[in-house]
Amino acid sequence: MPPSRRVVRRRWLNNKARNVVLVENLPAEFILTTDARLRSRFPQEQALYWFREPYSTIILVTCEYLDKFKTFLKPRMKLLVQNDEKEWFIVFVSRAHPSNDQASKLVKKVYAKLEVDFISKKRERCCKLDMHGPKQIFGKTLNPKV
Repeated sequence: MPPSRRVVRRRWLNNKARNVVLVENLPAEFILTTDARLRSRFPQEQALYWFREPYSTIILVTCEYLDKFKTFLKPRMKLLVQNDEKEWFIVFVSRAHPSNDQASKLVKKVYAKLEVDFISKKRERCCKLDMHGPKQIFGKTLNPKV
């Protein structure tokens, strides 16, 4: 299977200093860990290929109803994060259009519940990606000056 190539365009991200920066183009290539380009010719070089093992798990979720979150999504996510030895992070994808007040309110309730259920004192574990509205980074609305 050939590698997958993607380019992320015009996204606002937080840098290490927690400053919001615009990333115009971010090329990314997803390759299998078994790709020939990653194979070592010498056994002593195997330590150089630590990245073959995933460092973290990113969980992408979307849910529009609080009752479905509580009965279906939350228990499955709890199992995922409890049984995962790696770091984990949840990206909540909101598909609610900002002009639909009722849908927006429901999504806000679900996201708020998700944050409470998966909060960590040591790390931020959740963020919201709003597909139709202003860009969200770590729950903060960004109004970039373009």
